[in-house]
Amino acid sequence: MLKSKYHNIAITEFIFFLSLFLLEIRFFAINLPLIQNYSSVLDLSIILMLFINVFIITVNTSKNKNDFIKTILIIILGIISWYFAKNPLVLKTGLLIISVKNINFEKIIHADLLIKITIFFLVVFLYFSGYISSSFTSYRDGILRNSWGFSHPNTLGLIIAIIYFEVSYLYFNKKIIKKILLAIPFVCFISIVSNSRSAIYVITIFNLLSIIKVNANQNKINNFIYGKNLIFILFTIISLLSIIYYRQSEFINDIDVNIMSNRIYYQEKIVQEKGYTMLGKHLTSNVVLDNSYIYILVGYGITILVISYILYKKNFLEILHNNNTELLLISLSILVYGLFENSLTNIICNIFILYPFCRLEVKHA
Repeated sequence: MLKSKYHNIAITEFIFFLSLFLLEIRFFAINLPLIQNYSSVLDLSIILMLFINVFIITVNTSKNKNDFIKTILIIILGIISWYFAKNPLVLKTGLLIISVKNINFEKIIHADLLIKITIFFLVVFLYFSGYISSSFTSYRDGILRNSWGFSHPNTLGLIIAIIYFEVSYLYFNKKIIKKILLAIPFVCFISIVSNSRSAIYVITIFNLLSIIKVNANQNKINNFIYGKNLIFILFTIISLLSIIYYRQSEFINDIDVNIMSNRIYYQEKIVQEKGYTMLGKHLTSNVVLDNSYIYILVGYGITILVISYILYKKNFLEILHNNNTELLLISLSILVYGLFENSLTNIICNIFILYPFCRLEVKHA
């Protein structure tokens, strides 16, 4: 019986990591013709694998009736969201969360780091080899921005920033000077190649938070700010107010032009066109909506925004419980990133959100 249990766990781990790899290939290597042509088939294959994984986990490891009900509700919500948003993101996210039940969190970060580094070098190699002909290039303030085969310079900046966070988490925990030194080549690369200001901002903010010694100690202030997930609420409110008062405030306009690269202008435009609903509306891939909070609200609805708040709250509570300062700094930085990019609605761009759902006793040393 015990041997059978470990065999099932090994199978579910394999399916999870294979699904994770395919999800990341699907997102980061979308300019590869093979991925473009078979993206729908790839999506359905990943969902099928995750469904099989969840079935194995439910049958073999879950004896709790409440867990079973939660699994069914997550699947139903994911399918409903897929119908309204025309995007299976919520379903895939829910299935991934269920699938990490028996997996070591640091093992996931190690695997994800390996996957992202592999994809980075693969896409860059294929770009310079001529296999990926589509590469986004543009000029901003006289500076060339290149994506090196990725879908956008900001996507290149995104994968580099997440790689930096994962390396820092695994190898430079609480080593402030080494993290700052590590940041220098990452920031220089981003600045020279993609010139993605948002990626540079969040790496800088991460290191500033480290320098001022923001920590995950359980005290009244931390329990209030992070335990209530006030940062998520604050950034959602700021995003909404920026849109509401965009046409009336010169201050907001100046920030939009000089810092946000006209992001608020496009957000206001999309919100005026689509509005807000409980379960979201379909957003095409060419929609310019670079704010995760507004993107969730418009594309997936008020319901999913509330669930996102609950997920981040659960994450922060677990971080405080385990006094995991490094993960707190990364999570705060990623929430800031959400003000500049919509990619962070995708779980593969924020794998750290899986933290509270992994095997409890091995999350953090």
